[in-house]
Amino acid sequence: MVLARTHLPGLSSLSMLEDIVIHQMDIRRPLKQHRDIPNGRMIPVAGDLWTNRFFPGPKLFQGIRAIATDADWSAGDGLDVTGPIEALVLILAGRFAAVDQLQGDGTATLRMRADALRAQ
Repeated sequence: MVLARTHLPGLSSLSMLEDIVIHQMDIRRPLKQHRDIPNGRMIPVAGDLWTNRFFPGPKLFQGIRAIATDADWSAGDGLDVTGPIEALVLILAGRFAAVDQLQGDGTATLRMRADALRAQ
């Protein structure tokens, strides 16, 4: 399958990339294993998660401008939240372990929304 350029029915190649990127972070980060994921992968994943209705990112970042500090990526309007693109992707995907890596005027709002989502 590695050599195939196909994807599962109903899923795009980008959604499969998202799945791989997010789940490898889910596994790697608790084990304290560092890996630099190329921005050529992270930027499309962040862009898709920004508008993807199946993930909480669009609701979490409503009225907030996300700005990656280590990649040429930003999205949204409003109060700034800055941080590494990996942290932003994790938050967009509903993983809140990286929220402490974020800074900016919109961070308190983002934390409040993340806490409310966790409480559900």
